[in-house]
Amino acid sequence: MAVLDKQKETKKKRGCKKGTTNNPKGRPPIERTGGIALAALAEQMRVDLDTGETVSAKEAIYRKIILKAVDGDTNAMKIYLERTEGSVKQYIGVTGMVTIIDDIGE
Repeated sequence: MAVLDKQKETKKKRGCKKGTTNNPKGRPPIERTGGIALAALAEQMRVDLDTGETVSAKEAIYRKIILKAVDGDTNAMKIYLERTEGSVKQYIGVTGMVTIIDDIGE
């Protein structure tokens, strides 16, 4: 019994007072690198290709995805098709018996 009483006492000491928090500033924000990539694309960053042609970074990325898709990369195919044709809808078929229990009023 003495061990349980001691545990209860330590829990009471560690907790914060009612109506306050131990972390007043909250969770720190997470830095996301996606914003940097979007900013670079938005600025129309130019990329020199092996062909000597200069295109936007966005177009260079699309070209690379298309080239990989043509070479047989299934992930590149999926990315390209999702961006151009939209995501594929997946339908889930349910077979078997379904029992509905109506016990809300009880």
